Amino acid sequence: MKKIYLLLSVSAFVFLMNACNSDDTLEIEPYEYQEMDVDTTTVLGKKIYEIYQKYESKIIYNWDSHFIGNDANAFPPKVEKVYDFILLMEEIWFKPYYSDEFLRKNLPREIVLIGGAINYGEENGSSMSAAGQADSQYRINIGLVNDYAPDMAPNRYLDYRLELQKILHHEFAHILNRRYGLPKGYTDISKGLYLKNTHFSSLSPLEALTRGFIRPYGASNEMEDFATLSEIAVTRSKETVMNSLFRIVNEDGTGYDYIGITEFEKIHKKYSLLIEYYKNLGIDIQRIGDEMEEWITKYIEEHS
Repeated sequence: MKKIYLLLSVSAFVFLMNACNSDDTLEIEPYEYQEMDVDTTTVLGKKIYEIYQKYESKIIYNWDSHFIGNDANAFPPKVEKVYDFILLMEEIWFKPYYSDEFLRKNLPREIVLIGGAINYGEENGSSMSAAGQADSQYRINIGLVNDYAPDMAPNRYLDYRLELQKILHHEFAHILNRRYGLPKGYTDISKGLYLKNTHFSSLSPLEALTRGFIRPYGASNEMEDFATLSEIAVTRSKETVMNSLFRIVNEDGTGYDYIGITEFEKIHKKYSLLIEYYKNLGIDIQRIGDEMEEWITKYIEEHS
């Protein structure tokens, strides 16, 4: 059996599954406003207040258990890690969109920072861990804060940054699909091929691609299908996605060939719908992907 690898993949994190199956715009419940309480005499407080004023989104790092729920275990980040993490998050999530108006409208009203992963009890015989979670249309939980340090070794920094990019844009895709639904016709492309709950883990990467999923986790439900493809489309260039996203062992087993989503009809169709979906929201995610990959290439060249 051929082995296929997603290029520049790093440590694997399992994301919490979200269930929704409508193509239509969703009804958004009103946000219950809570007063922002932040100490603006500190560098951290000033940054949090700046983001709140600019995007109307509250960054919360000192929280209690109700932010996570009774079925999960997690812990707040170390305070000394938060400021540097926010700077990185701002660089790879907020700034690439070049639109304060879009972000003000669509960023979650609460971004809850978590020190490590979110760990869930056993469900259907399998325990679940999440590095990120779109808790509702108004809140995202983002983990692994304590793992970050701006003075990391270059290879470790690159791995961390690439993984965080995917986590942030994956969870943001959930916020968008909760607000605007999914692209019309998107769920029809792999209709009948989704594997609910944790059964997606039985798929090989190649089987997942053939079914129309960028990775096996996308087969868990329609929402994860959209979010896993979004995380790639936003963080990789169009050229890479179309032609060289995957490394596959060649026929004689002596080396590798490189292929993109053009080899997989269902994913190619979804990618086209996804690009148009973001375009209708005023966002050129192919430009964002090109810029993200340009940064990666430059960083590798500078540290090789």
